[in-house]
Amino acid sequence: MIDENGNTATKRTIFSTQEHIVEAQAAGVSLDGLFVIQALSSLGEKLALANLHHKSGSQRDAIMMSVSAVIEMLSALRAPHNELEPLVHLFHALGDLENGKIDPVLQAEKINNRTGETVSEWCARAYLSAALEARIKLGESILNSSTHISKEFDIVDDRSVSNKNAAKRLVDWRANFKSGKISFDDIHADYFRIMNDQISIANNLSGDTRIDMLNRLYVISMNEAKRYRNRTGKKPGG
Repeated sequence: MIDENGNTATKRTIFSTQEHIVEAQAAGVSLDGLFVIQALSSLGEKLALANLHHKSGSQRDAIMMSVSAVIEMLSALRAPHNELEPLVHLFHALGDLENGKIDPVLQAEKINNRTGETVSEWCARAYLSAALEARIKLGESILNSSTHISKEFDIVDDRSVSNKNAAKRLVDWRANFKSGKISFDDIHADYFRIMNDQISIANNLSGDTRIDMLNRLYVISMNEAKRYRNRTGKKPGG
């Protein structure tokens, strides 16, 4: 990713972190403090590079780079080696995939009586449910809101499923998130809770500020849902 000045995201990160180190030195930050800043700046550089790989399509490489960067940073900060074992295990398991081997930790669980769904699919559903909540708070009926969102997002892959049924799925997802039927131990449920809390706060504002904030939260929710769909290449139907 190159900005108007021809700088990549990685270059900007390096320049920024070097500036911060100089500023910290001038402010009399201790050597231990500088050590932490340097470790974090190195992490930032590597994560920026991994992000470029992820966006270019080399997603497994990007994930491995990110995990490796975190391990290196924690090692530099003198984290006990045994406490890094789960991260090291994950890094090695990802490397095994490159050699055609599957570590048991990456084996999919067997799900009976239903089709397994990815976390990313459920995260998309969480944000779509939040988007529905925002439109309802704006005064739109649940029927019109769910129909609009299901059409805009194109929820279903199966063309035999009507827009009415697609909208009903969205209504059901929202109801399950709000009732707690979907466990809040799951990260996607936590995403819905965070967005729903923000929507509730915005709804307590007044006038144009309230409308503006709810519209913004709707847009954010839809963009996040699309980001998770793009990660899997699948629509969150089912």
